[in-house]
Amino acid sequence: MQHHRVRADERAVLDDTALEMDEVADDAVVPDDRRQLGGAVHDRAVLDRRPRTDLDPAVVTAKHCLWPDRGVGTDGDISDHGRVGMHERIGMDLGCDVAEGIDGHEPDGTLCRVLDAASFDAHASAIAGDGYTIVEDAIEPDLVDALGESLDQLEARYQVVPADNSFEGSRTVRLYNLLALDEIYERVPVHENVLPVVERVLDPGCLVSSLSSIAILPGETAQPIHADDQLIPLDKPHAPTVCNSMWALTDFTDANGATRLVPGSHRSDRSPEYGAPYDSIPAEMQKGSVLIWHGSLWHGGGANRTDARRVGIAMNYCAGFIRQQENQQLGIPHDVAARFSPRLRQLCGYGIYRGLIGHINKRDPAELLGQAPSGEPMLFDAT
Repeated sequence: MQHHRVRADERAVLDDTALEMDEVADDAVVPDDRRQLGGAVHDRAVLDRRPRTDLDPAVVTAKHCLWPDRGVGTDGDISDHGRVGMHERIGMDLGCDVAEGIDGHEPDGTLCRVLDAASFDAHASAIAGDGYTIVEDAIEPDLVDALGESLDQLEARYQVVPADNSFEGSRTVRLYNLLALDEIYERVPVHENVLPVVERVLDPGCLVSSLSSIAILPGETAQPIHADDQLIPLDKPHAPTVCNSMWALTDFTDANGATRLVPGSHRSDRSPEYGAPYDSIPAEMQKGSVLIWHGSLWHGGGANRTDARRVGIAMNYCAGFIRQQENQQLGIPHDVAARFSPRLRQLCGYGIYRGLIGHINKRDPAELLGQAPSGEPMLFDAT
């Protein structure tokens, strides 16, 4: 199966009728006037490139930011007919003013692309419908490289070896509790191209559940298909309690162990049977992209049939009323947490969810770090 994505201003149609992912048959012919499905489409699908008549043509303005290393060509960012490929859910042609993102700069002057609200909404909508989305080129290259260098150093320093079990793998290297190990990881949970999507899936009171690395080595077999929330004793389907992400520090391909997905499975009334075989698709993406998925989505790491490592950062979040997978308050030394930004401290649990959950004698737990309280009143004091 081949993975196709739908852009925010596009729709998939079959004989002028909206086409849902689960309506695609093995021999489906998908008329594609430049739009693709947000789920799984078989390789035999035929794409009909008839022009849309319900959209004004687009104009590329200075608001649009392309990475400096992007090429120009038929399949590049700027083709010979003027089309710009920027974000997988935003399509633009000559003629209309469509802002996909805004330019921004890191403190060191590195140019980065910040997505706009419409793009975040489109990604959240894809997660609601398909269970996942991929934010292409979400992370600035300098951060991707710095994270990779840090992981190499930490693996060597702590002499990390595979856990050698069925879930974590026999040829997979993992590092946990990364916020306690290097300042560079403080940029991950709060990243401006990822956190707003997660906040739309959960809510702004969400928490860091865990932050770890996953390096799948050559020869690793596929991880059993599972759901990240299947230990939570709630009847399914249910509102999202977990929203996880995988940052690609290398290219993710079918061959090197890209995360395997079962699109739409987050709507199932059960979790998968551990170790059972399921049809799945690879979440292939380029280095610097981020896969984000609903905690109920069935998925698993792929097998690495190449001679190179597949490296990713697993940035996992949970709802503010769910216990975190890693105990952030005890796992991160207080002097380290004290230097965190206010938003990162809140994400790590140094805050109060909806004016009630997480307080200490009706006080903000951030005060334990010597920080000023948020100033928000307790729920009952506000009535």
